[in-house]
Amino acid sequence: MELCKNGSNTAEERYICRLTQSYIYIEDYGKVKVYGISLCNSNAQKAMLDGEHCEIQDISCDKESVLRLVHLINECNVYPVHLKEIAEDFISQVQ
Repeated sequence: MELCKNGSNTAEERYICRLTQSYIYIEDYGKVKVYGISLCNSNAQKAMLDGEHCEIQDISCDKESVLRLVHLINECNVYPVHLKEIAEDFISQVQ
């Protein structure tokens, strides 16, 4: 997965990715803990005004693999608009 192919954003456009945790119900398994990611502008006030926040709650039950994705996204300073595509690519590679 080449997230940094076209370079990274400028310092003014810094985005921060964080690990999220939630629970889903799966028939035959019950309540399951899942991990996802949240991405927003490092300037929280600007992010709220601009709506620059994106979250994907259910990526994997494997915390360590989602943490690797978080670190990769932070290294490359990914724009929120690309988060869904990156998560889809990540999931397809993990399976």
